[in-house]
Amino acid sequence: MTKDWATCTFQTDSPINQIVYGHRVFHFPEGDDANLLIPVHAYLSSDHFDEKGAQMLTDAGDGDYRITSAYLQGRNPVDLRTGPHWQEGRITIDDEGVIDVWHNDPDDNWTKTGSTDVGQEDHFVEFDTMTEIQYDEQNDLPRTYKGQILTQWRWLRDTDGNWHRPDDVLSLQTGSNNDGDRSRIDWAVDQDDGRFYFYHHVH
Repeated sequence: MTKDWATCTFQTDSPINQIVYGHRVFHFPEGDDANLLIPVHAYLSSDHFDEKGAQMLTDAGDGDYRITSAYLQGRNPVDLRTGPHWQEGRITIDDEGVIDVWHNDPDDNWTKTGSTDVGQEDHFVEFDTMTEIQYDEQNDLPRTYKGQILTQWRWLRDTDGNWHRPDDVLSLQTGSNNDGDRSRIDWAVDQDDGRFYFYHHVH
């Protein structure tokens, strides 16, 4: 399998045990051979092959999309329709080392999309989001445009229970890859309140 991705990776400036973010999808591209993934990863180590949690958007067919967890047990995907509404995601770790991943729809219905027990850690050290294309023979995804798939990082909670805007506790990692061959992320900071915005698109 061939992978093409654009990534924004951030290191934490204090111990963080929860990230709250939103996503909005107006169009999710489909290919016969290629799949688009839009994950948010929460890492327990700077070695990204170690334990981690993730929630991601994938194709659900007919132009709609699915949200599911990755690298966790008890995966429980939710199929969603594209449109102007915001959806909310959360990745948390508790004092006993249990990672839970949640989805909250606009009607305030909560679904745990995945969970796992890592047993030793109580906070994350890095976060990233990606525009990732996976394909076997041909990258046949049609082009998408900036604004059709948007991720908004809203809040982070530290291990003392304090809430922060992303710009106050996250730093862009040196060498973070913002461009792939056809995968793109445009990143911006809301200068008024410190939220992060990521515009995922296929070139």
